[in-house]
Amino acid sequence: MDIFGVSDGVRASVESYFKESHGTGRTARMLELLKPGDRVVCHSWGDHRQMHKVLARLKLKDVLPVLVPVDQSHHIVAGWPAARGVTYFTHEWLEAYWLHEMGRIKKDLQQLSHFSSLQCIAVKKLGLSN
Repeated sequence: MDIFGVSDGVRASVESYFKESHGTGRTARMLELLKPGDRVVCHSWGDHRQMHKVLARLKLKDVLPVLVPVDQSHHIVAGWPAARGVTYFTHEWLEAYWLHEMGRIKKDLQQLSHFSSLQCIAVKKLGLSN
């Protein structure tokens, strides 16, 4: 069990970083880097629709925006043919992915503590402890 609050502290720090990063030109920089054959991984339908519009406005017809929920990130590799270029992630996708993975780590720690405690109780009840 994370009695020290590390999980919550890390999450708060990351969320603070995300807030401070808004409006710093991350998307503009990514758009400058895009070349034909690249693909952009989007987090939500709204993010995906917006990326389609931006790519059309910039006349980047050979850049493919794809929608991949963060809890199904394996689809980035298995869901489509290999990108001919670079795979980029929108900042919305990256933020959601980090938050998702931090939640998974916190849950994993809780399960480790729970199952370890159950094992200890079972050993004691069976009289197998020294």
